[in-house]
Amino acid sequence: MSRLYTIMKLAGWLCLVGGLSGCSSPGPARQTDPDIATAASSARLAFDQGQIERAAGLYSRGLTKARSMDDSFEIANNAYNLAACMMTLGRPEEARPLLQEAEREALRAGAARSDIRLMQAAAAQSLGQADEARTILKEVLSNSDRPEYRAQAFILEIRMACDAGDVAAAESRLKDLQGLRLDKKDNVLLQAEIEGLQGRLAGMKNQPGEAAGFMDRQADLLRQGGKFRDMAQALGRAGEWHGQAGQWPAAWDRAYRAARSLFAQGDTVGALRQVEQAVAAAEKTGAADAQAATATLFEDIRAAVKKAEAAE
Repeated sequence: MSRLYTIMKLAGWLCLVGGLSGCSSPGPARQTDPDIATAASSARLAFDQGQIERAAGLYSRGLTKARSMDDSFEIANNAYNLAACMMTLGRPEEARPLLQEAEREALRAGAARSDIRLMQAAAAQSLGQADEARTILKEVLSNSDRPEYRAQAFILEIRMACDAGDVAAAESRLKDLQGLRLDKKDNVLLQAEIEGLQGRLAGMKNQPGEAAGFMDRQADLLRQGGKFRDMAQALGRAGEWHGQAGQWPAAWDRAYRAARSLFAQGDTVGALRQVEQAVAAAEKTGAADAQAATATLFEDIRAAVKKAEAAE
């Protein structure tokens, strides 16, 4: 998995770029160690399938091998990707030293570091260190004209503005993001990210119906992009906004589908949370078929939770 690929995925969309970006020394193609290559291939598959702990273990194995070889190129790649796993698992404090190592080794390998700096900004944001994140993003925007890097910086800035309740700043940066020359038609996950940001802004402006529409479109784009866990979460958010708009049949439909998808993916905790929302929405609809379908799904999820608890 390339480093740029991972920061794109962490930000909610995907742009496939091969290899360690920005290598300054032209020459023959690198020959990757077979063990590292095998671990990386398996790790990327696990990452895409939502098996983040497994991906982390594989990248840790690759990092250990790269360190033993004193291969700065592969140390940077594997440290970065292991950091991405830590970020995805909600452990930014564990990602930070890995990113520091990745930055040192990328510098030693003569590679660009903008993607590493972007993830460092994301880690700082996650840890509540907004000033540090802004400083890093300003640096990236000053040093890189690559639209994919600028897009990631804008996305993080929009999220921070939303976190701070600054609608005007978020909308301003959203215009900058939409103005970039990126292949949005072919990149459905970028489109999904933009829809999600617009939905969040609509919610902040107390426009639940509009927010629900944006989230519905985000879920559909994530489905097209094969990001089914993210799709289910977007469906859940859409259901919440439909409920706030008083659109109870739609609220039930989205919550039910989110619960069903998460349950099929093995996330019983997330499924249980969503099915509880579906139960409440089904009652509001007064539709017997919705209530019956939700009750059946609820019992299936609850039985799976009990089975898992008994096995522990």
